[in-house]
Amino acid sequence: MTTTSKYHATLENPGHPSPRSARRNPWLRIFLLFVLTQPLALPVSAEFPLPIFLGREVVVTASRVPVSKWKAPQATTVLFREDISRLGAKTLSDALRHVPGVDVRGLGGLGANTTARIRGSAADQLLVLRNGVRFRTADTTIDMNDVLLSDVERIEIVRGPISALYGPDAVGGVINILTYGAEEERVHASFDAGAFGSQNYSVTAGGLTDYGHIGLTFANTQTDGFRTNTGARAQNYHTTFQSADLFVPVKADVSFMSSEKGVPGSLAFPTPNNSQSDRVFHASAGMTVPYRANASLQGDALLSQTERIYRDPAFGDNTTTNTTL
Repeated sequence: MTTTSKYHATLENPGHPSPRSARRNPWLRIFLLFVLTQPLALPVSAEFPLPIFLGREVVVTASRVPVSKWKAPQATTVLFREDISRLGAKTLSDALRHVPGVDVRGLGGLGANTTARIRGSAADQLLVLRNGVRFRTADTTIDMNDVLLSDVERIEIVRGPISALYGPDAVGGVINILTYGAEEERVHASFDAGAFGSQNYSVTAGGLTDYGHIGLTFANTQTDGFRTNTGARAQNYHTTFQSADLFVPVKADVSFMSSEKGVPGSLAFPTPNNSQSDRVFHASAGMTVPYRANASLQGDALLSQTERIYRDPAFGDNTTTNTTL
């Protein structure tokens, strides 16, 4: 058997009308409504500015469509151009060292091979994209010191397995390097130097021509190294094009990355004459054809060619090449 008890108490205060009397008097009800809503009608002033949303938190890598970073299916970190400049990062490895969950491992200075790992995964389980296109090299890993950031607008780092969208290379995560578009009008040059013959310089320009929007970038970083045969040089060339005033818009992106570095060996077994050269060439083109009022057809083509040459005076040269269409 269940017994239900209900207690009801009413406090009557002569100084304040009860809710029952307020319901009986419509003017009193209007007065109470006015008083209760006054704190919500604060004036907009410099002390209480309205929030401004610029859309900078929109990401595309985690789901392959533009979504808010807070709604992305995986943890995502975005490094904008302002962040890269504030950190003083010249290479991709410099920028990734400040991202939580990313472990950057180098075998030495600037010329040594440097890889990245996300959340304990292997280096070959991290996929690197450039403007959404797979960044291929002669082997399965990328030397993060060879990727310069002069024309990079932002970097999206997705932490966690995302192989359902990008394949088995994305077990650990995805890094998407997004460069300035061809329509960005800009002119920028920089130069700095340091110890051990270190130099960094770059030139970036973009604008509108009679044929369309064109963007050009050249970046160079080099060092003499801190011991024998540890010198290195990396150069990046990047060109973007977007046609103007055409019925079928055409976009093209061409990049070339080269690096020369010494391979000194260990202190016990030095190799003062060994060296390694890398060449990475990427070219992509696409066009969009209007199909209906709110639909279009898009086609893309990609050419990727990589080459790695390892020079050893004792055993000869070893060359590895890879071409993808």
